[in-house]
Amino acid sequence: RRRRIPQVQLKLQRKEEDLGQEDVYDDTAESMAVSDEEAEEITLRKKQKTMEKAFETRTRLSQPYEENARPAGVRKHTSVLKVKLLSSHSRSLPTAPDSAVSDISGLEAGVVPIVTTRGSSITETTVDRIFALLKHTEEGLSYWEFSDELDQLLNISSGRCVQIFNTAGLRSLGAKVARQLLQLVASLLVLQLLMQHLPQLFPSCRTLLQLDVAQVAAQWRSAVQQVLTWAKGVDSMHPSVYSRLELGRSWDDVTRKLIGVSGA
Repeated sequence: RRRRIPQVQLKLQRKEEDLGQEDVYDDTAESMAVSDEEAEEITLRKKQKTMEKAFETRTRLSQPYEENARPAGVRKHTSVLKVKLLSSHSRSLPTAPDSAVSDISGLEAGVVPIVTTRGSSITETTVDRIFALLKHTEEGLSYWEFSDELDQLLNISSGRCVQIFNTAGLRSLGAKVARQLLQLVASLLVLQLLMQHLPQLFPSCRTLLQLDVAQVAAQWRSAVQQVLTWAKGVDSMHPSVYSRLELGRSWDDVTRKLIGVSGA
């Protein structure tokens, strides 16, 4: 039987060459009358072939994937993916000090003061003009909207404010929601500035949306109540947007930083 093994191996090699296949050992062993020792020899050779093939596969996969070897579509897709990853990563990094979204207040990165002129520019004589800019809804509520005239009366840069919110991702919420939230910011900014410059008419409070209207001067009490009711409705429809945009801990926090006032 030992003398027959080389003959069996020769037959296997010839059949493998004729068929051009590697997995012919089982079929050959079944079709030929071989002993147990011969069958064991065949099985061992098959296992050795399988292990060599697996080793070659692992070696090939472990080699660096050359850029030039990639199809054009793969290279393009990878480049786009890299740009997206870099863009997403760059949004989480601090920006340059001179950027409109750099951290000056020292609280949270993303908001800088938008007040263009320091001092008590808002006086009792300008309050009438400020309230004259109120917009009114069909429900009888009121709000302020950024405009050149409002900028002049408050000495602020609404364009810079819009830039801060857009950079933080406001547009991703949709055009309608973005516009409504900017109206909310404008309304709360007006109230915050009035409390800062005219505390005798608009007593300060820790939470803008919980402002005690009874403490507001009688001639503006009704208008302020309409603004607060509208603001609370918008805030309830889009809760914690300031946190989602990573601009502050509350609307009070955001508006204080926008006018350069430290938190209470």
